[in-house]
Amino acid sequence: MPLATIPEAIEDIRQGKLVILVDDEDRENEGDLCMAAEKATPEAVNFMAPEEILDYLVVHELCHMVHPNHSAEYWEFVESFLPDYRKLRKWLRENGHRLSFADVV
Repeated sequence: MPLATIPEAIEDIRQGKLVILVDDEDRENEGDLCMAAEKATPEAVNFMAPEEILDYLVVHELCHMVHPNHSAEYWEFVESFLPDYRKLRKWLRENGHRLSFADVV
């Protein structure tokens, strides 16, 4: 796929598309996903969240069907599905604000 020009990328962003900004080839060779905040949707925000975080959110909510609280038993139940849930929970506490689209409505 050919790289877009800067004007093409700006137009895509104006249209609400997700755009990958590619680093200079002399750098770490990665890209950043970007979109206009006023065009953000819950689907786009969820797309940008790491998959294991989405797994954690689903498991967290499903476990509430058995334990409707955050008791020790609840967390043991979560851990039975996601042994590393503490790491995921920590990531969400530190980065969850980036997944918020409340300011975009």
